[in-house]
Amino acid sequence: MLVFARHVSNGIGYAKILAAGPAISHHVSFSSYLKLQEIAQSLDFGVCLFFFLSSFLITRLLLIEREATGRIRTSRFYLRRCLRIWPLYFFFLAVVISLSGFFPVLHVSSPRLLAAMLFVGNWAAVLHGWDSMAIQPLWSVSVEEQFYIIWPAFARHGRTAIIAASSVLVMISIATLIYFGNRPGTEITATWRNTFVQGLFLAGGALTACFPFPLASDSASYHISCTWWPLLAGRIRGLPHRAHTVPRPRFPGYWIWAGTGRHDADL
Repeated sequence: MLVFARHVSNGIGYAKILAAGPAISHHVSFSSYLKLQEIAQSLDFGVCLFFFLSSFLITRLLLIEREATGRIRTSRFYLRRCLRIWPLYFFFLAVVISLSGFFPVLHVSSPRLLAAMLFVGNWAAVLHGWDSMAIQPLWSVSVEEQFYIIWPAFARHGRTAIIAASSVLVMISIATLIYFGNRPGTEITATWRNTFVQGLFLAGGALTACFPFPLASDSASYHISCTWWPLLAGRIRGLPHRAHTVPRPRFPGYWIWAGTGRHDADL
């Protein structure tokens, strides 16, 4: 889930790494040490911070792309997300499945495995409780993927649409918390792993990204090369590599994000 790019908001990158630590440690079971278990649970704020920073960075990148090119290429956005998340995610699932034959504690039921593969594992936990500790930490990936699916549709219409969608998401999150808070017998899995509850932090990150920071310079221009996968396809087909002249965004490491591998110092 971490988006690593040189010079791309280094402070955000380090903060996301720090946020991932508490998020991972929360899932470690200390059944024999109750005090350590309480400490692990107190570190749950790392999940919230992780969602906030991820939403901020994704929204920021989408706004930069819209400002630089005049549109958001949704298919390329999805492709970038898949290339960054899916290989390690499905490798982990494959390892769990392979080892479950030797270690019964790693067994995952077929319905839960299917839910994880479809990135709705958090909703399976919300509706039916936990089934396997082996894939329990993956619920946050499901929330992230659900956010990635819908967010470009709002980002392509600019800041106004993002602010409106985020505001609605905040109200839905608060209403969900109030509902479950007043519902007798509600379990923590029905609230904490709920996408609508975590949407409060996703919306907060998106709203922060909409602050009026300058995205582009009117005086400077440069060439944004096609991302590396169309470039590779073009070379295979023998097609010339094209570039488009657009205003240069004031965002460190934009070349890394665009997939060209160039550095700001080289411009």
